[in-house]
Amino acid sequence: MQVNKYSGNHYKWDHYKKEYVAVGTSAGIAAAFGAPSASVLFVMEEMASFWSTPLLWMVTLGSFFAATLFNIMRAIYDGNPDYINVEDLVIFGQLSHNEYQMWEILTFAFIGIMGGLTGGMFNWINTHITLFRKKYCWGKPHIRVLEVVCVTFVSICLFFVMPLWFTECKSNHGHDKDKTPLVRWDCDHDEHNLMANLTFQNMDKACLNLFHYDDDFGFGVLAIYWLLLYTCAVVTYGLSIPSGLIDPTVFTGAAMGRFFGEFVENYIDSHIEPGPYAVAGAAAFLAGVSRLTLAVAVLILSIVNNNDYFLPMILA
Repeated sequence: MQVNKYSGNHYKWDHYKKEYVAVGTSAGIAAAFGAPSASVLFVMEEMASFWSTPLLWMVTLGSFFAATLFNIMRAIYDGNPDYINVEDLVIFGQLSHNEYQMWEILTFAFIGIMGGLTGGMFNWINTHITLFRKKYCWGKPHIRVLEVVCVTFVSICLFFVMPLWFTECKSNHGHDKDKTPLVRWDCDHDEHNLMANLTFQNMDKACLNLFHYDDDFGFGVLAIYWLLLYTCAVVTYGLSIPSGLIDPTVFTGAAMGRFFGEFVENYIDSHIEPGPYAVAGAAAFLAGVSRLTLAVAVLILSIVNNNDYFLPMILA
């Protein structure tokens, strides 16, 4: 029996269910990141098994209306209903350094290689962890709850003790606290702890420091912080809680990119800024884990509100 597409029964068809999932995913990314174009590319590369012109229109309109409605509601909530061009949920400040030299293309490409290698290793390790969980945890609710509690406890302890092990302090002079939030921790009243800037703040503020901090963190701080984030991300992805994937991989890649950026600044050219390298690292690691390309480049450029680094982001 033929079913009329507009009778309501088509909602039971898997073909249409997949289309609605694609539209919903695109709308959610567009509202959160303020990047309708990136959300369309994300669905095109990741969600849609079969791409068609009607699906393109549905995804595009869904993304547009989601982003627009979010801006309107955010403006009303802020008391400025006449101004709907407000900051998005996820935004990490505009890069102040918009220039890069020709030879830096090679360094961005190297970051892309490292992002692919570390992303592939991430997937390999997480696959084996998932197989272990399937064998010993699935079907046992008390074991799954205990695993969440143990991982949470260990993660909190590690993030807490890191500033105690790395107690390097620097002066607050010359730093914009609105641009890069600083944490005093155990330093003097006019100083901040470098490791605490990353571990004692939420990830959004930590990422602001990785992208925009004017001074060097140091190789030791960045290496330990990257290893800590990498371990936490690969273990928590697959827990019996909604841990997410995009934000953890962005933050982990940003730490990796900042490390290489400071290396280039200290040993190759002291005039470069390590912030764009952190952005490239975020794009590279997210692409290495998710196997996405264009969507990642556009998404990362959207959250830093800068299109001048499109070519480096594509290479990374």
